[in-house]
Amino acid sequence: MLEWEEFEVKEAKSDEKSDEKSDEKKGEKHSSESRQRWILKQLKLNGKVFSRNLVDFFNIHKVTAIEDLNKMINENIIKKEGTGRNTYYTLK
Repeated sequence: MLEWEEFEVKEAKSDEKSDEKSDEKKGEKHSSESRQRWILKQLKLNGKVFSRNLVDFFNIHKVTAIEDLNKMINENIIKKEGTGRNTYYTLK
């Protein structure tokens, strides 16, 4: 039978492991393909997407977001509209 102190130590270790798992989900890495699927879903729902939407949702650098968007432009999936901060992307 476990003594109370042993139980507390085991319980604390269990809590630490579950905290680590939730942190992993927050910082989870997403592939370019999964981000592109998300872009398509957003375009179907909202009609347009901004690079800052990707930056905020996936917690990625703006350069990474633009690389994903440019890849989709080069594949003739989406098109770029507007300039500067008002640049957004729509389905072709």
